[in-house]
Amino acid sequence: MAKIYIPDGKGNYIPFPVLKGDKGEKGDKGQDGADVEFAIIDEYLCYRYPEQEWVQIVSVAEITGPKGETGTIFVPSVDEEGNLSWTNDAGLENPETMNIKGDKGDVGEKGEQGNPGEPGQKGEDGYTPQKGTDYFTPEEVQNIITTIETSLKQYIDEQLQNLQNT
Repeated sequence: MAKIYIPDGKGNYIPFPVLKGDKGEKGDKGQDGADVEFAIIDEYLCYRYPEQEWVQIVSVAEITGPKGETGTIFVPSVDEEGNLSWTNDAGLENPETMNIKGDKGDVGEKGEQGNPGEPGQKGEDGYTPQKGTDYFTPEEVQNIITTIETSLKQYIDEQLQNLQNT
């Protein structure tokens, strides 16, 4: 036998006493095993038998408890080395950091060679260096060496002279 509960006015539901009387006359035959449908309509929990009108049972506000506090949000983070760590918005102790990176896998099989690409455009003709502009002759190289040696000797002599004068 099903129990019936009624609101006590304090947000609780208490069992409704079922009284037994004398046995009555046999009633009409009930519906033929039809499924009952439930729905929330206009803030009421309702039921109906198929193709019949909806019947309100109880206000959703009466069966819904107060909204609870917002829970703590834990946010995961994974670094480049595969270390999983956590932060949270309530200052709670976070789970221990753990590495979730697996072992390096085996090298895969070599793939098939792809189709050749289209040929590129012909390049521009190269530049031919000009003697005296782009490079030096052996005589010019020797002249540069002699100039550097002369300038370097003169600089060193001046530095030594300055040291002797101090």
